[in-house]
Amino acid sequence: MDDLITGESQNPIDVTPKVEPRPGFGAPPVRDEYGSAHCSANPYASTSYNEFSSSDIETGALATYEATRGQISYPMGVVGAMLGACPGLFLWIVLMQIGLGWVASFSGVLIAAGSLYGYKKFSGSDMAFDDKLGVIICLVITALFIYLGVRLGVIAQIKNELDNVMNSFHFSLDDRKKFLKIFGLKSTSYLEINSNFSKVLHPTYWGMQLYDASPHYMLTLGIGYVFGGFGAYLVFKGSGKFR
Repeated sequence: MDDLITGESQNPIDVTPKVEPRPGFGAPPVRDEYGSAHCSANPYASTSYNEFSSSDIETGALATYEATRGQISYPMGVVGAMLGACPGLFLWIVLMQIGLGWVASFSGVLIAAGSLYGYKKFSGSDMAFDDKLGVIICLVITALFIYLGVRLGVIAQIKNELDNVMNSFHFSLDDRKKFLKIFGLKSTSYLEINSNFSKVLHPTYWGMQLYDASPHYMLTLGIGYVFGGFGAYLVFKGSGKFR
């Protein structure tokens, strides 16, 4: 009765709101309906600063996020992105060798998708836009491999065409040397053509330019970058990270 009069109680009611941490934010691993625990090497890789509320900060989730962010392995991500881009690169070169240059440009989609997928698997990131460095790494590697695909594909085409011409006309050894000299070459090896790539694109004979293949080369490269960008967009959109 005295407690009621004085307003004091031996068991005061705690009116402070209790905040339950959200799954993945300072809480233990949550099991889904199939009993699988949601655990990963980096559960916060796809989390943005904007996704944290004041309650997350109070429960220490933001500090956990900062700690786990560092678990993304960028060196391994670079390795994964390069390995993932290799199938698209090989396909590009093969298609250009058999004369399907325009079709080969579609390989830019495969290069971009493979680069992003490989980076994700090797680095521990899920490629959210928080991982800005990862996005930059994948875009640079995609651009590099598209450039290599076009250049190596063109070199393979040039080698095949030169060999076909010399074999068709049954050139002697001296004739071969004279013919290759027009293109600034000593042989039709890949290294030789690559070393004299500019001369091969602009061959001259007695001071006269025979043709200029640069526009075709630049157009093929540009189309490859368009398809590469389209492939990157599809991968981001498909993973729900392109917003």
